[in-house]
Amino acid sequence: MMLPELRAEALRPATHAEIIAIIRSREQTFGDLRTARSEGEWAAFWADYFDTLEGLTAASIEAGMAAYVAQPDSQWAPKPGRLAHLAKTTTSTGKFVRAYNRARSAVLKHQQANAPAQPAPAEYRPEEVKAMVAQVKSAMAETPTAKMMTARRAAMKPTPAAPLPAGSHMSAEMRAKLEERGAIPRAEPSWEAAA
Repeated sequence: MMLPELRAEALRPATHAEIIAIIRSREQTFGDLRTARSEGEWAAFWADYFDTLEGLTAASIEAGMAAYVAQPDSQWAPKPGRLAHLAKTTTSTGKFVRAYNRARSAVLKHQQANAPAQPAPAEYRPEEVKAMVAQVKSAMAETPTAKMMTARRAAMKPTPAAPLPAGSHMSAEMRAKLEERGAIPRAEPSWEAAA
């Protein structure tokens, strides 16, 4: 019953307070972020982070910060775009994602353990299989597409085919047609064929 709530919490975007807390949690590493700025300047400073990180979860932003801190060239705090890129490309699972995955796995195992046993497939004798295949074939032959294809084949003119004479690459009928059209020279009758 809790799976939908866990999933919603795992996918919940970070709040503004969470974004500030994640970035400020690295003050010991990067130095004090509370420099002399007016309230309006601070609002503008955080607005860029809020806009850029909108829709990302707190766990993914935390993973992005951890990845940024691990980089050899990291200084002070990451720019909003860089933090967003790291949050999207760094693999991490927050506590709610882990909780959801564990709960979902437990539910699936429970469902599999309590699923009714599937009956074994029936054994068919060969004559039964042949009868079923014939029944399916006859049902398929009655479909509109099958009837259309049968009518189309019946309307086609038969293609002349004849066995090829030894040593030739075309039948006598084909040679006669090509000679008639002048595509190939007429063969002179040989005295062996006449005999």
